[in-house]
Amino acid sequence: MSDDIPEWTEGVCGDGAAILRDGEMVPIEDVVAALNRAEAVRSAALEEAAQVADIEAATDKYATDSQAHRIAAAIRALKGEK
Repeated sequence: MSDDIPEWTEGVCGDGAAILRDGEMVPIEDVVAALNRAEAVRSAALEEAAQVADIEAATDKYATDSQAHRIAAAIRALKGEK
């Protein structure tokens, strides 16, 4: 794995599971915060990508099956839109 990206794994702590980041146990509130940040970044990135793809698709309005239209549709699907 890249040195810039942490490796998340699971382990055992007592009689339960533990979440590890680069081998170190992480408190559940930190895991939840990291997931929430990741979802916010994902959402913002998808929104930006959707805007760019829609602009590209709009400039190619006569080719309904163009790469720009397919990318825009894929991004809308990832965002849960139709």
